Amino acid sequence: MSSEYGYLYGSIISGHYGIFKCHASRTKVLELCPPDIMAAMPLIEEEIWTLEEQLRLAELRPDAGFFEAHLADEAIMLTADGKPAFAKRQIVEAHRPGQGPKFIRVEMRDMKIVGHECAAVVTCVGTYATADTSFSLRFMRVWVRKAAGWEIVAGTVADEKAA
Repeated sequence: MSSEYGYLYGSIISGHYGIFKCHASRTKVLELCPPDIMAAMPLIEEEIWTLEEQLRLAELRPDAGFFEAHLADEAIMLTADGKPAFAKRQIVEAHRPGQGPKFIRVEMRDMKIVGHECAAVVTCVGTYATADTSFSLRFMRVWVRKAAGWEIVAGTVADEKAA
């Protein structure tokens, strides 16, 4: 008997869409996306573009509330060395006023947003400047639209020079 699995994306009961892990003897629903939170691709890209601008401003101010609201409690971030970390608490704390460096400029460039009905993947390069220095980081973020709104569920960050 083969132990190979395949993956299928499709419609099931009442127009709900899901990602399924399929095997000859069984199928497991991995994710279910109800139609009421799905959106057209251009709308997804506009919504994520707006959220990414809010994220940029939250980095600049800083604004811990944005990260509290839009970073999933179980978000997984890959660190520069490729190790997974559950980092919501650290990210929120780092964006409280007086906790991290004070940026005088935060800019994003080379942003690409790819919509996937109830999710989006964003890649971009962020440049951060303080009074003394500046640096650039390469990001990848996965946004998922949940019943309560959009949340970042996964991401990576790397020094642009190392990428």
